[in-house]
Amino acid sequence: MIFPVDKIRAFFPSVSRPNAPIFFDNPAGSQVPYSVMDAFSEYFTVMNANQGGTFATSKMTDTMMHNARQKVADFLGATNPDEIVFGANMTTLAFSLSRSLAQTMKAGDEIILTRMDHDANVAPWLRIAEDHGFIVRWVDINLEDCTLDLNTLEGALNDRTKLVATVHCSNAVGTLNPVAQISQMAHAAGALCVVDAVQSAPHVPIDVLALGCDFLLCSAYKFFGPHVGILWGRYDLLESLPAYKVRPAKDYSPYRWETGTPNFEGIFAVGSTIDYIEKIGQDYCMAYSDQFSAYTDRAKSLKMGMEGIRQYEKTLISRLLNVLEGTSGIQIFGITDRTRFDERCPTVVFIHDKYTPHEIAQHFAKHDIYVWDGNYYAVEIMARLGHTEHGMVRVGLAHYNTLAEIDRFGEVLRQLVDGTEDDNRADLSDDSHSDDSHSDDSHSEEASSLAGGINPFDGIPTVSLEASKVRHEFVNYFVFHLKVYFVSIKGYAGIYHSMPQHWDDKFMQVISQNAEKAMNYADDARVYCRAEALNHDDLLP
Repeated sequence: MIFPVDKIRAFFPSVSRPNAPIFFDNPAGSQVPYSVMDAFSEYFTVMNANQGGTFATSKMTDTMMHNARQKVADFLGATNPDEIVFGANMTTLAFSLSRSLAQTMKAGDEIILTRMDHDANVAPWLRIAEDHGFIVRWVDINLEDCTLDLNTLEGALNDRTKLVATVHCSNAVGTLNPVAQISQMAHAAGALCVVDAVQSAPHVPIDVLALGCDFLLCSAYKFFGPHVGILWGRYDLLESLPAYKVRPAKDYSPYRWETGTPNFEGIFAVGSTIDYIEKIGQDYCMAYSDQFSAYTDRAKSLKMGMEGIRQYEKTLISRLLNVLEGTSGIQIFGITDRTRFDERCPTVVFIHDKYTPHEIAQHFAKHDIYVWDGNYYAVEIMARLGHTEHGMVRVGLAHYNTLAEIDRFGEVLRQLVDGTEDDNRADLSDDSHSDDSHSDDSHSEEASSLAGGINPFDGIPTVSLEASKVRHEFVNYFVFHLKVYFVSIKGYAGIYHSMPQHWDDKFMQVISQNAEKAMNYADDARVYCRAEALNHDDLLP
C-alpha cells in the first residue's frame, strides 16, 4: 500500500502552508488537522454549556461527552466507554492515580519503575513512596540497543510488589516495549500494571485488552489533537479505588475521577481527532482490513488507520537512520537494526562528537527544521546513558512528514558537520533567526518540486511586510467568519428537530449575521488588495 502523504498533509494547515517549517519535534506535541481546529468553534457555537442540565445545549454536551468516550474507547481497544477518564494532561492524571493507589498500600510495599520512562510515569510513584514509606525498585536497560532488561524486572518482582509502572514507547530512544509480557509478569506477582502510552498512541494500534494492563494513560495533543489527558482503567478498579473529589460530584466512574468542570471544547475536539484517524483507515488503509478482522466498525477503521501510519513511518525511520549513519561524528542510541522496526517508534536520538545537542538544534532552527535537545523529561535514561549534562538531539517523525523533509534534514546536518568549527560555532552563538530564513532558495525549489514543478506564487508582485500583514489580517477575519457561518448552519441542522419553536427565528438571525460579517470582510480584503496593487492608498477601506 502506498501511503498518500500528500493528501494527509493537506489536512494540516500548519504543515501545508507556504514555506512551512519542517516539524520534527512531534514527540513534544503534534500538529493538528483543520477538523480539530473547527471543532472548537463548533462546540462554542452550538452546545456551549455545562453538563447535567435540563436544557438543549447542556443535553448536547452530555451526549457529546458520551460519544467522545466511546470514540476514545474504540481507539484504545476498550469495551466500556465509562472506563475513559478525561483530565488536564497525562501527568495530572498520573499524580491523581498514584495518590489513590497509595491509599491501598502500606509501608514496606514495593513499586517497580523503569529507567526508560518519562518522568511523568516516575515522579508520581517516587512521591508516594517518599510519603508512605514504599520501596522503589528499578528495571534497567540494555545499553547496546536501549531496550528494557526484563531479567532485572524478574529479579525485582516479589510478593511485596504492588505496582509495576512502565512505558509503552520511549519518548527518548523510541523503543516499543513488550507491555503484554510485562503485564503478565506483574500479574503473576500479584501486582498492578500502569502503562504510559503517550508516545505509542500516535504511531501504533493500541488494544488495552491485548496489552493486559490495568491502567493506561495518554495525551491527545501527541496524536494530532488538543491538550487533553486520557486515562483508561479497568472499570472495577475505577469504581473501587478511593477518588479525591468534591462532595456533590457523582461518585461513580468515570465522573468520580474528573475533578472540576471538564474541558468540554477540548474533549469535543478529541472526538474530531479520532474521526480523522478513522477517516485515514476508511479512505486509505483498507489493505489492512483482514489483519484486524476481529474488530468491527469504527474500532476496525481506527486500527487500520494506525497500522497504515505505522508502516509508512517505517520508511521514514529507515531514511532517517541512513542519513545519520552516513554523517561523520554521529552516534545513534536505540534500535537501528532494520529487521527490528516492530520494536521501535519513529523517534531517534543522537549526539555528535564536536557539537553539543543544543548547538545542533540551534543550527536546524535557523533553517526552519524543528528538533529537540536536552533530556525531554526522560531523566533516568539520560543518566543511565551518561548524557545528563547536555542530553541528546531528538528527531521525532509523524505520518505527515516526508522523505523529502528527511533529505533536507540531511543536507542541513552536513552543512554543519562539513563546515569549519569556528565559523559554525560563531554562527550558533546567536539564537536569533534571520528575517530572510523563509526565503532560502532551496526551500523554494523544494516547495516547487513538491507542487509538481509549479510555484503557486509565481506572478504575484512582492509587497512590503507591513502590507502583507494587513492583507493577511483581512483574509484571516474573512476565513474566521466564513467558518463561523458554516458552523452555525451545521448547528442549526443538528438541533432543528429538537429545538423549541421560538429558537428558530433567533437561529436564522444568527446565521444571517454571520454570513453578512463574512461577506463584509471579503469585500474589504478585495478592495485592499486592489488598492495595494494599484498603489492607491486613497482606495483603502
